Amino acid sequence: MLVKTGLTLAIMQIITLTSDLGSSDYYVAALKGVLLNELSDITLIDLNIHIKPFDLRQAAYQLSQAYRFFPEKTIHVVHINPGFEKARVLIAQYANHTVVTFDNGLLSLLQNGFSDKVFALKPEWTDKSDLLLTKSVALACAVASGKKSLDTFTEPFTEFRIKNLLKPTVRNNILKGSVVAIDTFGNAITDIHKDQFDAFVGGKPFKISINQLAISEISLHYKSVSEGDLLALFNSNGFLEIAINKGKAATLLGIKVDNAVLITI
Repeated sequence: MLVKTGLTLAIMQIITLTSDLGSSDYYVAALKGVLLNELSDITLIDLNIHIKPFDLRQAAYQLSQAYRFFPEKTIHVVHINPGFEKARVLIAQYANHTVVTFDNGLLSLLQNGFSDKVFALKPEWTDKSDLLLTKSVALACAVASGKKSLDTFTEPFTEFRIKNLLKPTVRNNILKGSVVAIDTFGNAITDIHKDQFDAFVGGKPFKISINQLAISEISLHYKSVSEGDLLALFNSNGFLEIAINKGKAATLLGIKVDNAVLITI
């Protein structure tokens, strides 16, 4: 957002919020209120505040796909599972973006690079009497925006928690991936990228198998098939999707996150 300040235009600090706090309680409003108290000249944007409770993988997927559409220097707050007993608020920097989150394993689920430069609020600045850690998160955002001193309030942090996920593999001439997300339309999004798919298939006839169903072609659009038909396509981020034209594939076909997806020649 641009704001006139005399003869110049100043860009307000953008902060996105990804959380499982939802909108039925006051929690998100409280977090936003504390952020506005700490940094009044900001623009707050809900990236997704309806993540499934404690679902770090869903949060990581949403942020990994969305962050690149925001201006550089955007701060992305991911407020999920603080871990109150040993709460550490982390600041991670990558590609001129910043993620403020907790030491709960989320950083290891983000795209490669967000764990290159990580800082943690010093223990004395983490307010553990605040169950949502709103004040600590707001302070971390102030540090990330340059309003507070990095050296005064944080320290380098390399011992953050790691969560290991299986990645697509090729064994016995089969490319095996998995469903990593189900979107609002019931499309099943896999971790198989177009580049990996093309390198494996090499222009040969293929079969995509999931839940005993098979697809033997890649569609360009959802409407490439008749209404109600099953299809596979690569989404705007280059990942393989299993969908039904004007239908919810996940519901109708019983597809869930972590279901195996097999590509055979």
